[in-house]
Amino acid sequence: MGKTNPTYRDHVRKWREDTDRFRRALRRERQESFDELLNHADQVAHAGMYYNSTNPTETILLSICTCQQHQIRQLRQRVDDLEEGTA
Repeated sequence: MGKTNPTYRDHVRKWREDTDRFRRALRRERQESFDELLNHADQVAHAGMYYNSTNPTETILLSICTCQQHQIRQLRQRVDDLEEGTA
């Protein structure tokens, strides 16, 4: 049997390994934030595998941005609800 192409999750795992020295150089609270970003990439792995970019880092960053934007929208909605007195 021939070799298979790495999956999106394989790329995320490799990216995590490649950035480990960067992560360790961060202060603890920033390490936690960095970990959250990589967790975002894992959260949308189902979509990441469909993008099929020649540059896996592009897909990882797109996944992170998508999850952050989702969080921003949720927070905006919560603020709007609180300002309207509905929450």
